[in-house]
Amino acid sequence: PMEKQINVVLKNLIARGNSKPRKKETLSNTINTLFPPPLSEPELEKLLQALQARGLISLANGNVSYNFPG
Repeated sequence: PMEKQINVVLKNLIARGNSKPRKKETLSNTINTLFPPPLSEPELEKLLQALQARGLISLANGNVSYNFPG
């Protein structure tokens, strides 16, 4: 299920172009709108860590940077 979630999140973020969330909190809220019911805090953290582990996002001081085209 994690791979599927990552694909859903990635597809949504790519479609946003330059209007991707810049803060971790905003990204978390965005992710939760994609999955009814919203993910629990631990599930959300795990998903964010998986995105980082794959090199798709970087988190520093609450800011998000993206490492994929789009």
